[in-house]
This record gives sequence, C-alpha cells and structure tokens, in this order.
Amino acid sequence: MTEITVDGVRLIYVNPECIAAGMPWPVREITDLEPFMLDRLATGADDDVRMVLRPRFRAPDSADVYYLYWSEGGRARDIDVRVTQGGYTGTDFTNAVLTIYQATFCTKCGYVWHTLIIPPDNPYLDDRGVFNHELFRTKIVQSKILTCPTCHASLRQLVVKIFGQVEGERLPDCMIGMWHG
Repeated sequence: MTEITVDGVRLIYVNPECIAAGMPWPVREITDLEPFMLDRLATGADDDVRMVLRPRFRAPDSADVYYLYWSEGGRARDIDVRVTQGGYTGTDFTNAVLTIYQATFCTKCGYVWHTLIIPPDNPYLDDRGVFNHELFRTKIVQSKILTCPTCHASLRQLVVKIFGQVEGERLPDCMIGMWHG
C-alpha cells in the first residue's frame, strides 16, 4: 500500500497483491470494506479498478474506501508498477474517477447489480479540507453513465461499472415499476 496524491487528494493506493496477501491495513478504522470487492480485487479480475483509502480530514487514523475506476479501462496493472516504484504521474489518473461500491437495483425490472457509482457526496477533498467542486463536475461529465443491462432503464445513480447481477436478489414484485410511469 502506497500513499499517493491524485488531483490534490491524498489517498492510499491498495495494490491487489496487498489484498491477496492479507497485509494489515495502514489505518485503524476503515468504513465500507465490501467483501465482494475485496474478493474481486484480490483475484485481479479487473484491470480498470483499484481500491484506495481516503484518510478522514479530522480523523487521520480512519479512512473511507473508494475505488479508482478508469473509464478507458485496461491500465491499472501498469499503474500498479509505477505507483509501487514511485514513478506515477497525474496523467496516470486523468481518466480515473473516485467511486464507491453499491448493490444497485433497477426500479423498472427489479434486478439488483454489483456496481461502482460516483458517490452523491463529493469525494475530492484536499488536505486543507476544501472540496474541489469543479473537478467533481469534470469527472462526472467525462464518465459514461450506465443503464440497467436487462431493461435499459436508468438506475437512478451515477453508475460507471456493472460487475454483474447480485445472485438471488430482486426487488419484490409490488415495488417493481413504482418509480416509472
């Protein structure tokens, strides 16, 4: 795990090998460690996603989990090496957006999906505690927002990656279509 600065935000870059090896976390408290994502990242299944920890501004021994997602795809293994060797640059992260994991449901067809979404709150907080709203807007605009793979309806979130359907999960029939005319 390596501390990096991306777009003015201090992050701890979590190389997949660190997850696979079960290395100890560099902070005492971490929110939202998702088993689905830990398993997926440990296997190296995705070359367009990496876990990062963002230390909390007022509690530096605590961190929130985010996932860097590269909209161009297929770059993370090369970036892993540059980060580990200290040779990364800002251009390595130009097309990356900070996301969070969420099981997202489609209100039209009822299926539930493993997804990465751009969080509704701004994750671009610098070391002074200032949010970079312009960067947040830019990252949203440069991202391709996905729809439900089954019925193509809006997922009502800024979904940028869908890993697949959540096994055995579906909205109850009485809720399907409630938010669609």
